[in-house]
Amino acid sequence: MHAYLYIIIIIYIFIGYWRSSRSTDTIFSCDGVSDGCYGGYEAGDESCRDGYHGPLCGECKKGLNYINIYIIVYIIEKNPL
Repeated sequence: MHAYLYIIIIIYIFIGYWRSSRSTDTIFSCDGVSDGCYGGYEAGDESCRDGYHGPLCGECKKGLNYINIYIIVYIIEKNPL
């Protein structure tokens, strides 16, 4: 034998969907659970938007929440650089 044949399957997940690992083809909808599912080639926490983690990206990372983000945006809008 002088060569190997490698077949690589890459699964790209649409925004709003999540899978636990790259080794699974089981895909879950994040609809109604979280807005944190970014999709893409990644899986698990790596496929979550910034500030999210966990199953279906349904948990906020420690120290982050919507109130903090809103306050930062409000301050920037009221006091532009």
